[in-house]
Amino acid sequence: LEIVGAIGQGEATFRLMIVRLLCWRGQEQEARDAARALIHGSEAIGAGAGVFGAKTALAVLELGLGNYREALADVQFVMERTSFGWEPMTLPLVIEAGVKADERTVAEVALDRMRESALASGTSWAMGTLRVSEALLSDGADPEPLFIQGLTHLQDTTVHTEVARAHLLYGEWLRRVGRRVDARIELRRANDMFDSMGARAFADRARSELRATGERARRRVAETADDLTPQERHIADLAARGSTNQEIATELFISASTVDYHLRKVYRKLGVGSRRQLMKVLTPNYRRDS
Repeated sequence: LEIVGAIGQGEATFRLMIVRLLCWRGQEQEARDAARALIHGSEAIGAGAGVFGAKTALAVLELGLGNYREALADVQFVMERTSFGWEPMTLPLVIEAGVKADERTVAEVALDRMRESALASGTSWAMGTLRVSEALLSDGADPEPLFIQGLTHLQDTTVHTEVARAHLLYGEWLRRVGRRVDARIELRRANDMFDSMGARAFADRARSELRATGERARRRVAETADDLTPQERHIADLAARGSTNQEIATELFISASTVDYHLRKVYRKLGVGSRRQLMKVLTPNYRRDS
């Protein structure tokens, strides 16, 4: 979005592609609106990838919210169309949603497909998601070694969302079997990870599980000026001192739309809605820095 804004292209089309980010953040209404728009636009031009992307993202949203049947319907739509390249992302979601929605047969079919591709691939990501999925569907056997193997593989990757989900699923299982102390350890890790990355719905799900163990977990406190990127801080400082978007753009050799984009992120991070409020938040930092 920064790039297309800087070179003067329209952002509307590209903005639709942030639907997955919105779903991970748990921004429910914005995510649903963006997914609906992406599906409509993709169907109009026959772009199946756009539809599959929106459906997969919606499944992530529904899993975070605990709407397991809705999540299953979204990812089944993708899985049933044998959409090339989407299975590594969708099959773990099918398995989790299927188990949670008491649709084990659907989950078992997905696991068979996942096992074939994961074993052929052999990467840490593939093997980690496979072992966690096998743990969810372990019938009579102790799933704990599978959860631990899955986490061991996933921690060798940069796919932190999957690491956090594995901690959450492991913690949920521990709580169900009555191991509340052990469950708290895994659920705290999941909560902290989801909270730090801004995955609100999943963080809420982890907190709900923690409460069920008898422990309370607080939401992450609001972000401060120290959480701004250097570029955001520079733009925020200039705006707080009274510079217009165009003046900031000229000084930093970027477009006014890029300035506006950064300022909207700054406002959201700091919980303000105007330059006047921004000045009040940043004034103590000016005095300290000077």
